[in-house]
Amino acid sequence: MIIEEVKKELTGHIIPFWNKLRDDENGGFYGFMSYDLKLDKQADKGVILHARILWFYSKAYITLGDKTLLDNARHAYEFIKNHCIDYEYGGVYWMMNYKGEPADTMKHTYNIAFAIYALSCYYNASGDKEALELAYKLFHDIENNTLDEYGYREAFDRQWNLVSNDALSENGLHADKTMNAILHLIEAYTELYKADHNEEVAKRLKFQLGGIPLIGLIRAVADIGPDRRYLCGEPQKVQGCIPTRDDGPMVTSRQCFCNCVRVSRYVFIKQLAVFWLFINTL
Repeated sequence: MIIEEVKKELTGHIIPFWNKLRDDENGGFYGFMSYDLKLDKQADKGVILHARILWFYSKAYITLGDKTLLDNARHAYEFIKNHCIDYEYGGVYWMMNYKGEPADTMKHTYNIAFAIYALSCYYNASGDKEALELAYKLFHDIENNTLDEYGYREAFDRQWNLVSNDALSENGLHADKTMNAILHLIEAYTELYKADHNEEVAKRLKFQLGGIPLIGLIRAVADIGPDRRYLCGEPQKVQGCIPTRDDGPMVTSRQCFCNCVRVSRYVFIKQLAVFWLFINTL
């Protein structure tokens, strides 16, 4: 019953909505529609948006087997391949204009992770080896340009010089590393590993998963509530984690993957995402 309802919503509403946003003139999909469904055909086109669209159509094709879904996936793939990847310096751009020209050349680990995730899923759907090659190109771009001694840095200019991580920061907190980015990096590397079970990818996945304090995570999920202040159990006993200030959000050291903050509904969702990733990768 529920499965049929979900399938009806997917095929009757969600897929047709996104089909109408396909831009056959300039490539990719339109970048903005207002709450009252007014389409701006000249709005900038987010690279994250296109990676998510590519993943969506690829996964939908794998699930439903409808060739029109694969065609839309291919359309999104062509836009990413021909416009969004920086073949000179590596990585992907942050934003394109409506014609597919770079509007914002910032590089972000979070953004590149989505591209890897989408390209790997498209390969798994289509068997297009070029897509897998591009996924590995971006994998090596991340591994060669973002690492420090503790993990993955996030925000860079086009030539991989560090910049402020404004894109993934909020409420006045500028974090060097965020749980959001590492979650999606794990997600991307998991999909890439599914493609051909590459041992180098498996090694990097183990490195990422090893940076998440699983015991503290289990405690936080099991004991969620207003008295629960940390994601890391007892933070003073966990290397790299700093207790919260009384007057604001957590200040996180560069060593800490888990990006501790006061427990909230948003953080709880992220905790559940971590569990899903552990199950999906082990």
